[in-house]
Parts: sequence; structure tokens; C-alpha cells
Amino acid sequence: MDQQPLFASNYTTSKSLILLPFLGLIMLLSGCEQTLNLNDAQGKIKDELAKQTGLEVKSVNCSGQVKVKAGETFECKADTNAGNIPITAKLQDDKGLFAWNTQNFVNLKVVEDSIQKGLKEQVKVDVTANCGDPKYKVAKAGDTFKCQVEDKQKNKKDVEVAVKDNEGNISWKLTK
Repeated sequence: MDQQPLFASNYTTSKSLILLPFLGLIMLLSGCEQTLNLNDAQGKIKDELAKQTGLEVKSVNCSGQVKVKAGETFECKADTNAGNIPITAKLQDDKGLFAWNTQNFVNLKVVEDSIQKGLKEQVKVDVTANCGDPKYKVAKAGDTFKCQVEDKQKNKKDVEVAVKDNEGNISWKLTK
């Protein structure tokens, strides 16, 4: 059965942003004041980020001296083969338990699935979408990047993906 050629189409989806939560418990007692051991926190975040994403995480660097107090936050940055990933961590209690989330981090597998599903629904064409490797990308609101789709007849088209906000909402369109 012959398929229709690819033609211009637009699609919007949400939540391609990956939020990687992780809880850790690391504390260093220094006199009467408790401060978080950032070296250990950086190691835990690095290991878990690599485990959850499969990315090569070269390093994680967190700034400041963090008092161990529920609600305290600290910022980190992970240097990966997908780029520098901002991370925000927040202490969950007064014992050093913290949770962290990535920011501006797009899961390209979710984007590819969205494009494939959207074209199937809109123009009844089965395609394979490819946004490249690794399957994660650092992207913030306003950024755009290219993916490519290929139909069963090996026809290829570029797709422009736009990151709409820092919540991971995207839109995409076939380019001419």
C-alpha cells in the first residue's frame, strides 16, 4: 500500500522535559553547626544521573556551604556528554536528606515518539523520527533544534522542534 508523502504539519505536546528526582542523605557535622557534605552530594547526584539517563557524567559541581536545615536549597551543574545540566537540590529534613531535579533537560525519545504519533494521527503516515544521540538534550524555553523523520519509502524530512517553556512543553513542525 502506497503511503502519502510527508507534508507540512504542526504538533504540540507536553512534558518532554525529564525531571530526575533523587533523594540522598549526606551530612557533615562541624562543631555545633551541621553542613551538608557537598563532595558526597555531588558524587551521589553524578552516579544517579548517569544511572537514570545512561549519559556520561564527567562531573557534578555544587556551590556554596549548605546548612542542614529543611527547606534549604543549593544549585549544582552536571557536565555531561549532552551538555551542562543545571540541577536544583532541596533539603527535605534537618538530617541531610535531599531531593534534586534537573532543569532544561529534554528527553529526545519522548520528542521522537510525539512526532511519530502526531504524523500518524494527522496525515496517516508511519515514520521513524530521529533526534540524534545521546537521547537527552539540554534545552531551555525558546530553544529550537532539528530532528528528522523517514517514511517507509525512505523519504526524509526535517522537523523543527521548539521548546515552549521550562516545564518541557514542546511544539514541532515539518520544514520545507
